[in-house]
Amino acid sequence: MKKPTKTSAPLRLVRPAPQLAPVERDLVNEKIYVQLSEALRRGDFEAGQALSLRTLAATFEVSLMPVRDAVARLVNEGVLETLANRTVRVPLLTIEQYEGLTEARIAVEGHAAYLAAKRIDEAGLSALMEANKRLMRAAKRADHASIMEANEDVHFSVYRAAKSPKLLQVISNLWKQSGPYLATIENAMASNTAMRGHDFGAAQHNNIYDALRARDAELARKTLVDDIEGFAQIYKQLFPAHDVRVSAGPSED
Repeated sequence: MKKPTKTSAPLRLVRPAPQLAPVERDLVNEKIYVQLSEALRRGDFEAGQALSLRTLAATFEVSLMPVRDAVARLVNEGVLETLANRTVRVPLLTIEQYEGLTEARIAVEGHAAYLAAKRIDEAGLSALMEANKRLMRAAKRADHASIMEANEDVHFSVYRAAKSPKLLQVISNLWKQSGPYLATIENAMASNTAMRGHDFGAAQHNNIYDALRARDAELARKTLVDDIEGFAQIYKQLFPAHDVRVSAGPSED
């Protein structure tokens, strides 16, 4: 009589317990990615600036691995680029590429201003005005870092007021690319004697504020688009004379 053959037990997939949380390394990667994204939007880096992974790792007090992972995400998004010698830098856009970025900003940010005029509350209006006052004070001091921070706060007080998380996400991604160019513009203006004393858009921001307070959606769109286009024109005017230098050397030095 034939003995019954043994059959293997069915393979069971081990499912993670629901109470397990991501490991700390993943949290570190995400925090570095978020901080670098915010720094790019804020204009802490300029167009063409090379980034040292070792310097970033020392700043964050971490190993190179999580910095590499965060930078790789930004490279995949097109926010940073890797050159042939493995240098990582903020991309240098051609005028045509910069115009394309400007067109995208006009379309998306203009629509956000349109929505904000319909949805903004008193707290949002106060946040915009307070940020613009900080911008005016920073412009008088020629304080580059404070100018960039206050300018971002002004714009994002408008975009948050649109109350559209998806739209805000798109704008945040565009600002990772445009932030360094705004920083380049501000520094170029500061070194141009004819442009010293410029308010870096504070007067135009007051026009945006007035349009939002009046709940005039079309005027809000127009005044914000005028702000974007105005700085795009300044950039194209200064670009031939503004020498954007890229530090040499590998990205891990």
